[in-house]
Amino acid sequence: MGGGLGALAAIVSLGVVKQEGLEGTYQWGDVVERKKEWALLTTESETKAPLAPNDVTNPLIREAHNRALGRPTAVTPAPQNKKLIPGKEDDCPICYDGTHGVAETALVFCEECGNALHKECSGQWRTTSVNSGNQLSCVWCRAWWVVPGHGAASDAADVGARGQEGY
Repeated sequence: MGGGLGALAAIVSLGVVKQEGLEGTYQWGDVVERKKEWALLTTESETKAPLAPNDVTNPLIREAHNRALGRPTAVTPAPQNKKLIPGKEDDCPICYDGTHGVAETALVFCEECGNALHKECSGQWRTTSVNSGNQLSCVWCRAWWVVPGHGAASDAADVGARGQEGY
């Protein structure tokens, strides 16, 4: 049987094996071998499959990850205007109506990922989140939602100041 290190073997129990390279009928107890499967090294996968260009990972998290791996920690400043103007196929994640062609003033954008949703839907979603005692987060990327003039931290304080009935 010549099995090497890492070789995968299967003992046939049902009599028929349908697996790539192993098709056929075998008797109960036959041992079927398959060659070792290979995977890319971490460095190979990083070069062959780099980060997506729309990666929304917080730069501070990326910097900490690079430090932990012993990589250079040059942080590039995040763009100030991350608004992703909706395309033809984009929908509001709350009401599922299209957001393409809607006036920019009728949309709100996440400061982390830049995705849009209707301003009216955002208001309803904010009210529901606050009334249920949850801190406001982006429905797209789950980053803490920053309300202009309030900040993410004040929403948590606002939630704590309300009673269970919402007032």
